[in-house]
Formats: sequence, structure tokens, C-alpha cells
Amino acid sequence: MKNLLLFLIFFSFIIAIDCQFEIIKGSNFTKDSITYVYDVNSNFFSKWEFTDVDLLFSCSNNTITRTCVGQVNDTMAKKFKGQILNCITTPTGNSDCNSFLWKNYYPNPIIDPEFTPPTKGGLVNMQGYYLVFGITKFTILPSTKVSIIGDLDSSSIDITNLTLDYKGGCGQRTFTWPNNFNYTFNHQKPNISSIKQTNGKIIATGSNFCNSIDSIDIIIDGIKIDKSNITSIDHEIFEISYSQLYCKSLSLYIVSGGLESNHVQIEYKPILEHVNSVSKNSGGLITITGSRLSPPPSLLTNSTIKVNIGTFDCKNISFTNQQLICNINPIPSNSKSVNLTVVLTIGSISNDNELLFSFDQPSINQILIPQGEIKLIGYCLGTNETSQIYIDNILQTNLNISVNNEQTILSFKPNKIIKSTIVVSVNGLKSNIAEILSPFFSKQYPITPSVNGQIVNYTLYNINPSNFNLTPIITLQDKTIINGIDIKNSTDYSTHTYSFSIPKGCGRNEFLISIGNDTNHSEFFYNLPIINNCSIGVNEMIECNGEFNDFINYYQSGGIKIIFSNSIIVDNVPKKPINFTNNFISFPLKPEYGSSEIIIEFCGQYSLPVKVDISPTVDNFETKPIFNTTGGSILIKGKNFINETIENSYLHCITNNQDYNCTFFNFSTISCYMNISGPDDQTYQVIFNKKQENISISFYPPMVLNSTISKSTGYLTITGNEFYKKIDNISIGNDSCSKINFINSTCLTCFIEPSKVIDKLLYVNITINGKSGGKKLLIYNQDLIFSNNNNTEKNDNENNLQISKNDKKGFIEKNGWVIAIIVFGVILVIGFILNIKFKLYSKTSRILLKNRIKKSFKKKPSKKSSNNNNSVNQSNDNILHSSIESLSSPPPPPPQSRLQPSLSPINSIDDFDLPLTFGQSV
Repeated sequence: MKNLLLFLIFFSFIIAIDCQFEIIKGSNFTKDSITYVYDVNSNFFSKWEFTDVDLLFSCSNNTITRTCVGQVNDTMAKKFKGQILNCITTPTGNSDCNSFLWKNYYPNPIIDPEFTPPTKGGLVNMQGYYLVFGITKFTILPSTKVSIIGDLDSSSIDITNLTLDYKGGCGQRTFTWPNNFNYTFNHQKPNISSIKQTNGKIIATGSNFCNSIDSIDIIIDGIKIDKSNITSIDHEIFEISYSQLYCKSLSLYIVSGGLESNHVQIEYKPILEHVNSVSKNSGGLITITGSRLSPPPSLLTNSTIKVNIGTFDCKNISFTNQQLICNINPIPSNSKSVNLTVVLTIGSISNDNELLFSFDQPSINQILIPQGEIKLIGYCLGTNETSQIYIDNILQTNLNISVNNEQTILSFKPNKIIKSTIVVSVNGLKSNIAEILSPFFSKQYPITPSVNGQIVNYTLYNINPSNFNLTPIITLQDKTIINGIDIKNSTDYSTHTYSFSIPKGCGRNEFLISIGNDTNHSEFFYNLPIINNCSIGVNEMIECNGEFNDFINYYQSGGIKIIFSNSIIVDNVPKKPINFTNNFISFPLKPEYGSSEIIIEFCGQYSLPVKVDISPTVDNFETKPIFNTTGGSILIKGKNFINETIENSYLHCITNNQDYNCTFFNFSTISCYMNISGPDDQTYQVIFNKKQENISISFYPPMVLNSTISKSTGYLTITGNEFYKKIDNISIGNDSCSKINFINSTCLTCFIEPSKVIDKLLYVNITINGKSGGKKLLIYNQDLIFSNNNNTEKNDNENNLQISKNDKKGFIEKNGWVIAIIVFGVILVIGFILNIKFKLYSKTSRILLKNRIKKSFKKKPSKKSSNNNNSVNQSNDNILHSSIESLSSPPPPPPQSRLQPSLSPINSIDDFDLPLTFGQSV
């Protein structure tokens, strides 16, 4: 009873205390302080006592509230653990320190930095303040316990930097504390560190992947992958089933527990498996097989596709997703031609598997044994002369080897069919090894069954005794199975004959013939139309005799093509239809046909060709051609011209007994060039293909393009075309030009008074051999043009322009005093600028200069001065230069155009041509 009473008293005290704090108005918790705000009349915390440290509260109040702050430092914070005694002080100042801190008043934990553990868990750190108030383990809602590594009672543990034994998780989770404070956290963001794709799967490694399919989403190229395709998932790896038919770069990322990972690119690269070979001398079509050899159809128009074989481009690319064909050109003989790397680039993605290519590398893809003959199917199998056969590594001699033009089929008849290996060697390069697995083979009769179907006998050789009593079977390409019937012509079953009913068909047929476990791949060809002979018949029809009875229906249904003169014969000539009967074919002879072979194509096979000779027919010559100065071409019209017959032909000229080469233009026109000179029009007798004709050759009249005149010489220069030495007349406007001089076929000169033509728009006319040609031209003074050009050259290269000596003398005599004044003025200016002493302008110096100039100017010009503009008075020029240089003049400014006034220092007699403006500042 007494104990009960004590309990009730204590409980009432606790309730009373708790009720006292119901009027706490607020709180604030930072790493530096713990703050409570109370009603001014309420009890308040004045101190908290921990095992190793006390937290004192400093309070201040106003008429309504009291604020108490406990200052915290890092040292103190590390000791906030264990039981907490608190001192409660009344408004009157009485304190009681005998009660424990109630959980509701624990400060809220501060977690810094953010707590983001890895999804797989482990020992992880949690840093912050007030983390272990009232706890020894953490609790994750609803009830997961997380242990703290270390002893909280130990002085060595740092409760602001705890190590937790976290068992892992995914998505958002929440810690809870006794004061009902909750802290929600998520895990580290997922990260994909590597990715690879193989065998229809994508395998990604990284970290922080949720290990639950329900908690993740995988997105490829913006499309969420169906979860049924996620084959495995763990915290550091996931695997999905995914295949991509096309070459493409994809973006992939994972959303794990609501967090998005980094985006990674995965490239589905081309896979190259096989490539054929071609001759390096001729090049050819390269076929590459593999997978992902094209971009997706949606990206096709914006994708570039390149194929490089070593350093060589393979062009004209066509492709499907499993096969690519391109054309490679012949390569130089000294280029590397073996073990070249093949690189296919689609957009920016290239194959990374290595495929090597070699030119002229023989390869065997298939072995057939028809009629006891071995036929190898492949490529680069050489020629009849260059190919060698090794059987069981032994070189075979005295074999009759036959290789087709494409080098894709090699045939030979061995001494004996045996189980063996075969290798083809061409110019030292050996093929892959092909195997004959059994000596079993067959021969058939007839060799070419009828397209209408036929009974064919097959004799089987080297039959295994265990198969003697079995029924042989032929399996055709279309999977048709034909059972053989024993014709009982022999009791020797190792070599025995059976009949087979070959169905209706056409073209080439591969088949497998077997009896028991004896098998052999072979082939047969259905019969083809046979052309016996052809000729050109009446009414210009090409007519052929032959055996066509089995093929009429095929022709009528469009299954047969008649090929002639490199084209397929089409029934399009009115009133001249194509005839195709049992033993006769005819079709119209067209103008574009030339001598050629006629062939019938049927089911991919071709009949034996028969040659039809067609002679070209000449209808007429171009009888009035016009030639230029180097000659011209004669056009010959006709039909049945072909390049092969024209390229070596010539036109014979009877008149001059010369032959002129001809070139093919089209089937109705050829051109023969005759290098005959003019200007006289001429008539020639010519003959081509037994047709003779007279042709009248005329020559173009002269053509005037431009004209200039030299004012100093009076010579006019005319440029154009079709000029000859035989010139009748040249007129400029109403005046004739004399002293005509032929330069070449594009240039000539003549003399005319310059004043009549300079800077005037006049009609320039030339008459040669009675033919005139002309043009209205503005005739310029070429001296002025040349002078301007030369002045420019003088500025750049400091070359002096040379002028006639007599012209200089005459000019100086007329303008001597003007020159003296200019020179004297220049001297004065130079003197002022350079601040030269007045002694330089002494009377003696001026008299000396004056006398020199006068002496040179008093010389009279010779009578030839008006007609001679090409010599230079070097002595006078030297006097002027020496006079100026003796005064140490500064460098002259850049020379000006002769069309502009200038007072620059005198450097040559040309400068006296310039007008002088008195009073101009120098």
C-alpha cells in the first residue's frame, strides 16, 4: 500500500512536470545551439547533465516568453549520449536536478551531409548532431533495426560520425527517433560503369542497382523495356534480352528506386563475316556478308556509308542488312594487295571485328562433280594458264584446266575421283582447302534434259557395298525429290545405272544425288535453243535457222530474249514483226545495228552465239563544209555504223592521195578530220566504204576581235581569227591601211596616220581572198597603255623607261627654262626642309647648275627626232641626275601616272612631258 502511494506521488510529479512544459512555445536545434522558448511563467530547462559534460542554458525573457539557449561545440556534441539528467527551474528561481529528460524534449537530430548509403549496404557512415539521444540502435520504419558499430559507452566513439551496419535497400526509407522525428533518405544514384552487348543480350555493370525487378525501369532510346526482358538484376549488374538488327547507336539508362542513372551509349556495330576477292588489275565487285550492314530504315536518308579496303575506297555501294556490294577500282601494281583490313563505316560507327581482304586471293566455295568432272565454284580462280591444282598437297600435272572469264568456275577431269583435299594456287596465292568427302559420283544421259521434262539415266560410281540394295534419290534445288528406278543393266552394284524422271524446267539446276550414305553434289542444264546460221534476208530482215520447237511457249510468255548488237530485240517496227517458229527466227535490221553475234537468253543461260555480218551503209557526205585555218571535219551520214568498225577506218582523198582518220559519232554519223589549209576554197574527190563524192571546202572569213595603234609609229595591231598571208585589203573607217604585215592566224599589223583613228569608234574591216570580216571598234593608243603599264613596273621594279634620244632633245629645247625653274624650286624646298646652311645656295653653285642646264638645252635636235622615238639622250639624262644628286636631295616620292600633273623630282626625261602649275606648293 505504501509502495502504491509512492508510485502515485511520483507519477503525479512527472505528469505535473510534463504539464508544466506543455506551454513550451517553440524550439530550434542547430549544430551550435539548442534553443527552447517558454511561457514566461513556465518552468524551464536550466541545465542538462550528461555523463561527461553538462549543457547550461542561458535564458532571457520579456513579458510574455522566456528563451533559453544552450551553446554547443564539437567537443560537447561528441559527449551527448547516455542518460540525461535535466535541471528544471521555476520562474521564482528554484531548481530541481533529479529528473531524467523526457523523450519528447530530445533535440531533433541534424544529419549532415545527406545520408545516401549504397543499395547493397555494408558499413556506412552517418554524420551529424544529436544522433543517439535515447537510442542505442537506429530504427527504419516500420521496424528494421540498424546497428551502430562500436560501444556507445566508450569514450573513443565519435557520436557525430557513426558507422552503421546497413543491410541494404532500395528507394526511399525513413529513420525514426524516440521524439517521433523522422528522417527520409534515398540511396546513392545508380551508376553504369560499363556495358556490352553479346548474343542478343545487354550486360551492364556498375553500382546501386535495386536488386528487385519491381523497383527498376530500363530505358533504351527513350523506350521502357518490358520487365519480362530483364533476365537478372543485382546491385552491381543487370542483364536484359535485347537484339538490334541494324547498325545504330542507342542511349541506355536505368531508373532504380526512383533515381535515374547516367546515360550510356551502346553501339551496335556492323559485323563483317566474309568478303570475296577480285583481281588487282581489273578490280570488280566486292561482296561483304555479315550482319547489321545497314542503318535502320528511318535513318537511311541521313546516313553515310563508306567501305575502305586498306587505303582503297570501295564505291557505288548497294546493300541489304546482311549483304553489301561495292566496286573497287584496279590498283597500282606496286601497292600492297594482301591482308588489307576491311572497314565498314555507317555514320560514325565502324566494325571492330577484323576482316582481311587480299586481291587475287583464290577461294573455293563449293565442289560439284558432274559427269565425273570436278567443278570448283569460287572466285579469283585464275586462268587456264596460271591456275595450279593440289590434290592432297601434291601438285597435279598434265591436267586440262578450264576457267571461265569471270574466274568463278574452274573445271578439270582428274585421273580418278577419290576422297581428297583440293587447293587452287594462282601466282603463288593458295585458296582455302576444299574436300571431296567420298569417291561416289554420277554421270547422266542425256546431259541436257528437255525443258519439257524427260527420263534421264544416271550411272552411279563407287557405291559403298552397304548401299547396294538401297534406292537412289535426287533432291533438286526446290526440294523436289525424285526416286531412281533400277534399270537392271548390270549385276555390278558398285557401278550401277538408274533412271530418274526429271520434271519440266529450265536453266541450271544443282542437285544432290544420294544412295544411302553416299552423296554427291552435281548439276545439270536443261536444253537451250540452237541457232544454226543467220543472214540478212529480203526486206532488210535478219533471218536465222535453228531448233526452237521446245521454246515457242516460253517466247510467247516473255521468257526468251533475243540479244543482238548489244541490245535486246524488241518488236516495235511497224509491218516488220519478229517471227519465232519451230525452226526459224527473223527480226528487222535497224539502222543502229552493226556486225554482231546473235544470242538467245533463256532462264539465265545463253545459247551458242552465231555471227551476223552487217556492212555499214553510206548515204551521203557533207558536201559543203566550212573549215578554219587548221582544217575541219567532214561528216558522213549513213546507217549501221558501229565504233568497232569505224575506229580503224579512214576517208581517202583521191585529189591529194591522202588518208584522213575517222571517228565514230553515232550509228548514223561519223566524222573525218582533214587538216587542209585555206584560204582558197577547194573541191576534193573523196571515197569512203566504196562510196565516192565530190566535196566543196570553203574557209571562214576573217574575224576581227580587237585593235590598237601606236601613236609614235602609226602601226595598227589587229587581233582575231582566220587570218591568212593572202590579205586583199584592210580598211579603218573610210581609210585604207598600208604596209600590211601577217604575224600569224590571229594577229596582223598595218600602217595608218594615227590622228585619223586614235580614240575613235571606227569599223575595222579585213578582206582575205575576197571574204570580208570586221567589227566596229574604239581604237586606243597602245603607247599610252604601254606607258601606264611601264610606269607601274617602274614603281615596283625601279626600271627606267627608255625614250628616243631625238625626242628628248626636241622636248628639252622647247621646255628648257621651265625645267630649270622646276629644278631650282625643288632645290629651294629641299634646302628649307633639311635646314641646309646658306652656303649651299652660294652664287657659285647656282651659276654652275644654270650653266650645265643651259649647255645641254642649247643643243639643237636632229632632223630625225620626229621619226625616232626609241633612243635616249643618256648624257643629258646624266647631267640632270648628277645636278640633283649633288644637292643631296631626299628620296623622291612615288612616281605618278603620266596622265596626272606632278612636281616630283625629275628622274628621267619623261617627266618633262608633265604640265607645270606655277604657284603650287611643293
